[in-house]
Amino acid sequence: MRCLMFACLLFGCTSTFALDRFQVEGYLLSNGMQVLLKPGYERNHVSIRLVVGVGFDDFGCDRQELPHLLEHLLFSGIDDTGEGGLEERMQALGGEWNAYTSSADTTFVIDAPARNQRKVLDLLLAVISQTRIDDQALALSKRIVEREDGGHSTHLQRLLGRQDQGHGASDRLAVELGLKCAERASLDSLSLDEVEDVRQHWYAPNNMTLIVVGGLDKLLPAYLERTYGALEPVEPSDHRPLASPRHTAEARSEIDNGWLGDSAKLHWLFVEPTLENGQDQILKLLQDYLDWTLYSELRLKHGLSYGPSTRREVFGDSGILSLNADLDRADINEAEVRHEVAYRSCSHLEGTTRVTG
Repeated sequence: MRCLMFACLLFGCTSTFALDRFQVEGYLLSNGMQVLLKPGYERNHVSIRLVVGVGFDDFGCDRQELPHLLEHLLFSGIDDTGEGGLEERMQALGGEWNAYTSSADTTFVIDAPARNQRKVLDLLLAVISQTRIDDQALALSKRIVEREDGGHSTHLQRLLGRQDQGHGASDRLAVELGLKCAERASLDSLSLDEVEDVRQHWYAPNNMTLIVVGGLDKLLPAYLERTYGALEPVEPSDHRPLASPRHTAEARSEIDNGWLGDSAKLHWLFVEPTLENGQDQILKLLQDYLDWTLYSELRLKHGLSYGPSTRREVFGDSGILSLNADLDRADINEAEVRHEVAYRSCSHLEGTTRVTG
């Protein structure tokens, strides 16, 4: 009987342990940093994300590259060994890391062995709090960001940028509506003082979220309170209001991206309606429906396009849904008819057409 009771208790404990693998623990450190911890089945591995609440949209068009520039500068090094020494330390711990800047935030990404999770978190903490930034590092990071963005712009490229040539159809529509900057931001005038100001006022614990998933160290919560919890909070900076549509767009336009060949791209774009209670799943369901309908009309039934697709993007406070198709120039008119068939059940949305080729 006692053996049976012991077996039942053991079974119950095992079930509880299995359920814990699907639970997420979220809490605040004493300085306001948000922490999310989720155990995983990969006990020998952890994935770490540090999300800082600052992105491109927090700055005007001429200063939008500031958070991106700071992201790169933070990998310049924490001592005399510089960027190379920093990378060697991470590799010695068996980890890989990267970072990226988006419209809303900046995210640092680390994948590492679970046994070294506190050591890689130490290194990440040193990066955001101890990195030494000087004029030489600033100049190097500017060149790196310029290469990521396609290289230093010539006068002709800047002219074409102001006309928004060479951008995607949805980007062009966003520019026409006033949801996106017409030109790529210049890095030349960005100063060291401005970068340090972003670091001081935005890289604060009460503007960060730390996420750790995988084989969690039992001492991790206490470690985080002792280390990351020691960062000094600051008065939160105000986020800029998101851009709203200020202009109207042409109902149809043709964009010449080349003069050779008979291929073209057809884009039918719609500004998504604002739904109450943020019911984004309704728009996702609509996208899935249109994706299949477009594929059925343009490929299966009429053979006009090999891979028609839909896409949703966000610019400012607005979402843009696009119906896209690669096709021959001679098939553009028929493809437009098929686009209309695909979207006939959703005709309450006003759309614009862009033809590129």
